[in-house]
Amino acid sequence: MTKKKKRGLLKSAIVRDRQTTKVNESIDVNDMSNKDFLALMNQINYAVRRDAYGLVLFRGNTICAMGDGRMAVIKTKLNINAAVMADKLLNVAKQLPNGNVSLIAKNKSLDLRVGGFKASFLFASDDKVNETIGKLDKINTASAGKYKPLPNDFVEGLFLCLFSADKPAASNYSFLCLDGKDCFSTDNYRVSWYKFSDTIFDEKTLLSVDAVADLLEACSNAGLTGIKKTKSWVFFKSGDSLFGMMRGFGDFPDTAKVFNKKSKNMKYVELPNMTDAIKRVSVIEDSPFLFDKHMKMSFSNNNVTLECQTKETGKTQEIIDITGYEDEPFSIVINPIFLLAVLRHSTTMTYFDGMHQVQFDSGAFKHQIMLHLL
Repeated sequence: MTKKKKRGLLKSAIVRDRQTTKVNESIDVNDMSNKDFLALMNQINYAVRRDAYGLVLFRGNTICAMGDGRMAVIKTKLNINAAVMADKLLNVAKQLPNGNVSLIAKNKSLDLRVGGFKASFLFASDDKVNETIGKLDKINTASAGKYKPLPNDFVEGLFLCLFSADKPAASNYSFLCLDGKDCFSTDNYRVSWYKFSDTIFDEKTLLSVDAVADLLEACSNAGLTGIKKTKSWVFFKSGDSLFGMMRGFGDFPDTAKVFNKKSKNMKYVELPNMTDAIKRVSVIEDSPFLFDKHMKMSFSNNNVTLECQTKETGKTQEIIDITGYEDEPFSIVINPIFLLAVLRHSTTMTYFDGMHQVQFDSGAFKHQIMLHLL
């Protein structure tokens, strides 16, 4: 008895004639609203954004897109068969005028029409189609099986950890680390930690910061409902669609230790709304590199003084009331850009005396910023 091959969610998307991989040459006409078309292009963009040679396969009511370390299988209301290069299609989609979009597949080209505008995209070569289908075949079985339901706070946790993983400084750790209920990120200057309401994976799993950011954008409407991990890939369910990204491999620092440190002399401050003041004071800061920018904050009885000073330009200063702070005075030098970023999510600050860092807390979210020396 022959064992039946396990099939994944890609099955219907890559069904093709046994003798040829040529796309259907009959005429397929589909209409959709401009809004729906742009939302669809945004999902496709997730898979091919970092790959100039990515391909989009239209197969009936399913669209497959495959890029460098990413893939997407998107269920649609379309009924069309075509295979075109992704970059030009996406670039044209961004410039479309208002109005309903017509997609017409005929004579080995895909026509896109809106009002008096028309663009024709030639079908990709059979070799390119074969190559892409071959890649999809390899992960077809991997995508099958049971998906773990995601906790309701999963997207929130990813989003909160993303902003502290700035790409220019994160060359060593440009990943989010999922470990049990925890999500960590760091760019060597900042560290974020979010504790989910349920376990995601039992072992450390690294996800590309870029891929996660693009995924959250692509699935902003439908959300994320399920997750599955294999040796090389992590797959996400979003409605009836599937998105995948290759896992990251390498070392990741034990960031939990950073948050478990204790100081004998800790200061707790509930910061007021000071966004505009920080922007005013730090406008004089002229350091050419993002991570070198600094602003002094001097806390005393019920107020904080913000101060920036440069050798070439001068000095700015502003005093802000802090109701309820009556502890000992202290001063820190912090990056104003990093401070502005975290203040959108938390205003509760803890200063660890002698440890050159401050921590911000908001429910399941914790964030630390390294301080400049006074």
